[in-house]
Amino acid sequence: MSAQARVFSGYRRLFRARRNLFEGDVQAMKESRVAIKQEFVKNRGAVIAGEQFEGLLTMVDEAEDMLRHGIARGNLNPGTGNY
Repeated sequence: MSAQARVFSGYRRLFRARRNLFEGDVQAMKESRVAIKQEFVKNRGAVIAGEQFEGLLTMVDEAEDMLRHGIARGNLNPGTGNY
């Protein structure tokens, strides 16, 4: 898989993970979209081979894993006022 394809794949996976986690929370969806895009734009000029590039892809994998498995989401129970 080419470097560009690997980066784009990671970007899409992060967007899917945030969509699943923040479904129904408009503010969190907007803020997470901006944060993900900022990080990818910040690293746009990174060398596409070598240890630094692999480190960036590892960070994408870890961020996706955290969004999918590391954050518990509570829903408000209107009857009791508890989450």
